Amino acid sequence: MPPINCKLKFKCPNEWADLDRTSVPEVRFCTGCQSNVYFAQTQSDFEQFASEGKCIALIENESLVLGMPEGYSEPFVLVPPQEYTDRQLYLLKQILPYCGSIVAAKEMFYLKEVKVEGFGSKDAWTLQAHLSEIGVSSTVVAD
Repeated sequence: MPPINCKLKFKCPNEWADLDRTSVPEVRFCTGCQSNVYFAQTQSDFEQFASEGKCIALIENESLVLGMPEGYSEPFVLVPPQEYTDRQLYLLKQILPYCGSIVAAKEMFYLKEVKVEGFGSKDAWTLQAHLSEIGVSSTVVAD
């Protein structure tokens, strides 16, 4: 197998053998970051997985290495400026516990554009779905 030309923005300390098996032999699940890890066997595999922002595993210097391809950045949820009802602020506080209180949620969100970040792609889409359920406009943005 020819070597894969790649750059990783970080190498994961986990081992492929320690990841949970899935129904697909080339895909394992990492319970640490709650993401699938895809085994790139070819340069084409690596480029596809990297373009999709997936965690990868590949053979580098005869060792199996896990990591995140360079150039990928975590998606975030952008909440545009908008008015909120007291009920929405209460539910927003439930969805994002770091808000602390309804007053804090209002100070943080009311009529302001807010960038909510610090989680993986799956969680960004889940957060957007929860916000939509309570009538709050938002967009998932992948840099």
